[in-house]
Amino acid sequence: MAAKNTLQQGSADVGAQMAKWIASRTAPFLPPWLLVGVLGGAAAFGHAHFEDNTAATAVMGAASTAVTAATWQEASRRSPRLRGHATVTVAASTAYVTAGTVAGPLTGGVGTMYVIGGAALALSWNVRYALRNSAEAEGAGGDKLLDMVGMAKANVVKGNVEGSRVDAVLQLERGKMTAADAQNKAGLIASAAGIPATAVRMTADPDDSSRVSMSLVAQDALKKPTPWPGPYAPGSSVAKPIVMGVCEDGLALEFYLPGDPDVPRNASHILWAGMNGSGKSEGFLVMAVEVLTRSDVLLWVGDPSKGRQTLGDIAHGLDWIETTPKGVGAMLDALPHVIRARADQLGRLGYKQWVPECWTKHRIPLVVAHFEEAADSTVSENPNLKPIAQQARSAGVILSVSLQRASGTNVDTDVRSEFGTGFMFGCQKPVDATFVLNDETIEAGASPQTWKNSKPGSCYVQSPGRTLGRWAMPNRTFRLDPSEDARREVRELIAAYKGIRAVADPVTARAAGPAYAAHRASATAKAREARAGVPAPRADLARRDRTPNRLPEAEVVDASFVFAGDDEAPRGYSDAELAAMDDAQLAAAMQASCADDDLVVNPDEELPELPDGADSVVLGEPSPFPARELTEDEAYAELLALVDALEAAGHHEIGPREITQQWKGRSRSWVSRTLNRLADEGRLRETEAAGRYGIVPADGYAA
Repeated sequence: MAAKNTLQQGSADVGAQMAKWIASRTAPFLPPWLLVGVLGGAAAFGHAHFEDNTAATAVMGAASTAVTAATWQEASRRSPRLRGHATVTVAASTAYVTAGTVAGPLTGGVGTMYVIGGAALALSWNVRYALRNSAEAEGAGGDKLLDMVGMAKANVVKGNVEGSRVDAVLQLERGKMTAADAQNKAGLIASAAGIPATAVRMTADPDDSSRVSMSLVAQDALKKPTPWPGPYAPGSSVAKPIVMGVCEDGLALEFYLPGDPDVPRNASHILWAGMNGSGKSEGFLVMAVEVLTRSDVLLWVGDPSKGRQTLGDIAHGLDWIETTPKGVGAMLDALPHVIRARADQLGRLGYKQWVPECWTKHRIPLVVAHFEEAADSTVSENPNLKPIAQQARSAGVILSVSLQRASGTNVDTDVRSEFGTGFMFGCQKPVDATFVLNDETIEAGASPQTWKNSKPGSCYVQSPGRTLGRWAMPNRTFRLDPSEDARREVRELIAAYKGIRAVADPVTARAAGPAYAAHRASATAKAREARAGVPAPRADLARRDRTPNRLPEAEVVDASFVFAGDDEAPRGYSDAELAAMDDAQLAAAMQASCADDDLVVNPDEELPELPDGADSVVLGEPSPFPARELTEDEAYAELLALVDALEAAGHHEIGPREITQQWKGRSRSWVSRTLNRLADEGRLRETEAAGRYGIVPADGYAA
């Protein structure tokens, strides 16, 4: 009997608990239904007492309108959906009471309005309540989270939950709190939610200082780097975005190099900054590989400090590369001439800035000139850096510099102000970020000092074409696989797009001067010999008098000496001579060979004369091995490089004979046609002698 009583008591307790649970769950949903019942009772009462009282019904109608308008006004601080829902509910309720008073609460259409309309309104509020509670459970605590940090009176005007990310527009209490106050609470919100400080951002509304956009990320999606997936738009125009990595919200990190007058969007120079090991060099390499697979852009790179350590895998795709202080200086000295010539050319063609049509119609490519280790005095103290930064964009030249700290001691503040695109990688101190990011981005929560160099590739990016709200969003650049197999694939990819990449137009090539011509001649010779399977020969310029009035008899100029520092054998010796040397002789020869590794062409130096009877410039010995046929663009580029080298060697007039003696890339008839084309473009000029062309000097050349 006792056991039976105990069982009955237990069942009663379970029943009571269940009833209590059901009541707690259903209670929040009852008020809308109770309100429907109250409205029915009010209509019945009004019908019984004011059915024939026209004055009373008129007052009720006016009151209905006033209450509806007041609801709309008072709900202005709420979200548009809640404001509309509340206003419709009040309007429908007061209209029913008025109609029920006149015609009866359940008469005809009034009764239908009551049953169907009342049930619909009650259910709509039930659904709203259920969804709101669900969103609060999934989010970071909603209003409770704001209450914890002293923002209890802030209202969520608009919210969105997607995965582990919560976005909300907050309406702050007017006259009591500003956007800056809310931004100062970001750290407290992160603490209350138990997430990193960088996971909360507050962006001020530019049109209303009492509103902010809050972004909160519960999980770090950038904890691990994303492997580089390959080029985004290979073979297409550089006007398409450059995809660099992944944003915190999972979207692609992208930015633009040229401007677009139709958007409108300006072209901008690029500043890469971050402490040692933060990933800025690899970030540039990701951009470089992307650029080297596009069809209408040239990439020039100078690195006065690390040589080819950073650039080794992409060097063969660069249109111009300098890895010595003198070489980088020559590139910086050439750029003002390039900018002036290109600006004049684009202006005469009717363009105010470079657009893809400049390439498709006139074969004028965009130029990106990047300088690594820009804090080096070779770059930072070059007097041309400032005018380059101020004048280059409209001429279709994008300046890009990379350095660890963009302080005023490392880069002129006037130069720094010209960079519209900034990649800010991890840094040591908060002040370091202020040299790259603007105040609004930092106030919104950007804090690269949090990473330092613990998360290579993590960065903030300010750039035209990216919305202001994304400037304070953390990103991470793709990671290039460091394995030798992956590096070889990158080298092969760049090589495969050689026939797709642009070549310099005559105006740009001529304005770049002798240093560029020497590099292109060297690159052309190397490419030709590489296709044949034998190395390009080197001239023994390390042992040559640097300032002779005349070259030794029968000696020829070999422009490939500019990058002679890449060989592992002494330069200027034949294979037979090297084979006959012992170890001591080889060491001495190597030391002498490397003594002049930084030799570059000085554009101000007087050109040496050719020996008596010499009328040719050798760009490499003829190969005994068959080579693949050049594409039209490759052949044109090689011929143009040979013309540049012939001019640098002192020639003033050329014809098909001089070309075909030194170059076998095309037939004599093709050479004749192309020389005529160069004359039309202004690189050459016709002479009175048939088949002979004069080389147009620098001050008279204009395509």
